[in-house]
Amino acid sequence: MPPSTMTLEIVTPDVHHPPRAVSGVNVPTPSGRRAVLPRHEKFLCEIIQGEMAVTPPAGGEERWRVGAGSMEVTADGVMLVLRSASRDS
Repeated sequence: MPPSTMTLEIVTPDVHHPPRAVSGVNVPTPSGRRAVLPRHEKFLCEIIQGEMAVTPPAGGEERWRVGAGSMEVTADGVMLVLRSASRDS
């Protein structure tokens, strides 16, 4: 994976969105919004219901509605385990 991207994987009880390359993720947490970029420090955090922004490698921004859950950031990317996740049209 090039250094300007990371892997994003989203898992819900109903859908497993396969891993894909992204340039950034911005998620809602109890303490405010949290942005993650490639090569971010490893951490775990709680996600609250709200809107998530995903930046594809080609640029632009995708908006997702997400339910509560958790986020794990590793050296390779981000895994979100959520109650629900749907991409806005």
